[in-house]
Amino acid sequence: MMVCTKPSYAKNLFFHIKYQDYPYLHAHDYWEFVLVLKGTIVHKINGEVQELAQNTLCLIRPNDEHSLHNKKKQVSQHLNLGIDAAYFERYLRLVCPSMYEEFLTAKMPTEITLSPAKANRIYNDANKVLSADETCYEMQMQLLFMDILREVYSEHIKSTPTKNEYSPAVSHLIMLMNNPENMKRDVADLIQETNYSYSHTNRVFVREVGLTPSQYFREKKFEYAKTMIGDTDMPLADIAFTIGYENYPHFSTALKKYTGVAPAEFGRNKRDYYQSEKKKNI
Repeated sequence: MMVCTKPSYAKNLFFHIKYQDYPYLHAHDYWEFVLVLKGTIVHKINGEVQELAQNTLCLIRPNDEHSLHNKKKQVSQHLNLGIDAAYFERYLRLVCPSMYEEFLTAKMPTEITLSPAKANRIYNDANKVLSADETCYEMQMQLLFMDILREVYSEHIKSTPTKNEYSPAVSHLIMLMNNPENMKRDVADLIQETNYSYSHTNRVFVREVGLTPSQYFREKKFEYAKTMIGDTDMPLADIAFTIGYENYPHFSTALKKYTGVAPAEFGRNKRDYYQSEKKKNI
């Protein structure tokens, strides 16, 4: 049995929940996260064989050739989240360009092990999408994708040594400011987590980066907001809130001053699509 959802209005993201293996060698033009929910899967990919245990999350890249097999005919279950290639690259380069390059050039796909609680949460959230209508489908999928990517990014931070191009204080702060989870926070709060004083961090940051921490973080927030506006149907007020603006007019004025364009302009074409599709079903 297989539960599959990919309605006609799905754009960048879709998923399958499969209750059987897929023992056919294949490749696709999109990125895919495979999360093993039950049992162990024998994963044949690019001529190699590996076992994916329960709660393992594996990232399959475009053009990776792979197949999924039950281990000794055991029952298995897995979730597959597909991401449009251009969307994935645009999002990853915004969050962490080096991570995208590492994903793309690694000899084998990235794998991480989730806790049972995290894997179960992702499964439950995926099931919620099954009942989502077109007005909130893309938003629900976006949240699911961000949740999965958050786990991968956390592991990436743990396993990636700090580069020496910046001092420890600056490197740590940049890492915190690049994390989507921190977008709604104040830069002063993030500086406290570096265990360096505000004055020291601010002085060193300006010398090494050429911007103050506040200027750098504001640019990161606005670039993140632009991506959310252009690639999702999330309400603009909600997007403003995700980067720390509780007052939408303040956000709109600040973004327009930074980019020269009103917030709605970044997602106008896509928003017109959602509105026109919604009218068709009225």
